[in-house]
Amino acid sequence: MARGPAYPYMNLEAAVELTRKLYEYTKRTPANLGAVVKDKWEYSPTSSTAQKTVAALRYYGLADIAESSDKAETIKITDRAYRILVDNPSSIERRQAIRDACLSPKAYKLCWDLFGAEMPESMRSTLIFDHGFNESTVDGFLTNYKRSVQFAGLMEEAVEKKHESDAPAGAVSEKVVPVQSSAPQTPPAPAGLVHPPVPPGKAALPPKGAGMRQEVFALAEGDVTIQWPEVLSPDSYQDFDDWLAILKRKIKRSVVAPEAAQSRKPLVDDDDEH
Repeated sequence: MARGPAYPYMNLEAAVELTRKLYEYTKRTPANLGAVVKDKWEYSPTSSTAQKTVAALRYYGLADIAESSDKAETIKITDRAYRILVDNPSSIERRQAIRDACLSPKAYKLCWDLFGAEMPESMRSTLIFDHGFNESTVDGFLTNYKRSVQFAGLMEEAVEKKHESDAPAGAVSEKVVPVQSSAPQTPPAPAGLVHPPVPPGKAALPPKGAGMRQEVFALAEGDVTIQWPEVLSPDSYQDFDDWLAILKRKIKRSVVAPEAAQSRKPLVDDDDEH
């Protein structure tokens, strides 16, 4: 049976976490490979899992292997890994390092060049028939590949570029910040359409038009409302699904620990108010 192309044993996010454990253990100094595998990753140094894990880190360019003076193998993180682990999460350089890591494996670069962010259903058959992937392992490969490009932000970047390219000529970029007046402005309602007053502290929601669906999910901090057309094409649904993934990443940045959330609330007793 043909072995098929070589590729990482694990997805990029898992590889970064193992690299983090390596960094916590030895910082940027070379460490005995067997000790790292046993003490930090908790694998048997002679197991196939340990060998495939080391290979995965090398595929992504996160670790270097060398020999010490006593001929023992050593491992240390690369400059790319150091950037990913230590740099500010929002820095351009760190984001680029993660993208570079994701596309370092030749099999991943092949898929990205062939399919980009589209991820068509024909991916599996194309890889098997045209590129020699093994039918019994291609599904696992695709699972790790898709998780890796999502973790690296490649999907988010591709969707943003697509939206920019689809914008009409002369359209104003959404990134332009409008000048705010001193008083809040409320757009006039169309003739014959009257909206009830918005309760204090609540954001005004756009009216649900004909042919639209709407769901409201109640959270302790407030309601989450989403609207979508009753009929969607497959391409539109895929764009929407990609956008939801981006939205979840952005919303996750608002999550705070309970004690931190408590500290944000004004500490005012009822007896102190006049």
